[in-house]
Amino acid sequence: MFNLSNPLEQFQLVPLISIRIGNLDLSFTNSTLFMIWRLSVFLLLVYLSTFLGGGSIVPNRWQLIIENIYQVVLGIALDNIGVKTGLRFFPIVFVLFTFILCLNLIGIIPYRFTVTSHLIITLCLSLGVFLGRTYIIIREHKIEAFGFFLPAGTPLALIPLLVIIEIVSYFMTVIRLSVRLFANIIRGHILLKVLIGFA
Repeated sequence: MFNLSNPLEQFQLVPLISIRIGNLDLSFTNSTLFMIWRLSVFLLLVYLSTFLGGGSIVPNRWQLIIENIYQVVLGIALDNIGVKTGLRFFPIVFVLFTFILCLNLIGIIPYRFTVTSHLIITLCLSLGVFLGRTYIIIREHKIEAFGFFLPAGTPLALIPLLVIIEIVSYFMTVIRLSVRLFANIIRGHILLKVLIGFA
């Protein structure tokens, strides 16, 4: 009789350095280690492409990778939020995109921990984006920002219902974004683990 391992064991948090202050657990876990490692990999890639290559006109292979990622993210930002706003907020979009890309790509490698397989990580990322977006909308549009919750041309009888639906939909984006990434990563890794177990 052979023992099939649990397909969820690859998502377990393992404290590497235990730090406890009362009931607060600030342990340095495998999740933290892999996040730092992936950030270091991306920073090394940027270093190889810019400082080592000198940022030359004829790009080396590292510079070409960064420039292609840059062009893809810039195109997505400009297409979705317009030229003026897209260029203004492009740095945060680029950093967030490349951070999540590094977290997910290195998580594909066998025996590596996938950080985005934990709901708290994806929830914190989406909550940060949500709070930033809400702050920017209120700062730019002041009181008119609340007009986004009422679609134009709405009949008077439907206003209370539609406003409630729009407000709930707006706040649910935090859960929707975080659960979508978390569930896709979990599903893919469990499927691979099960298929490898059958093989």
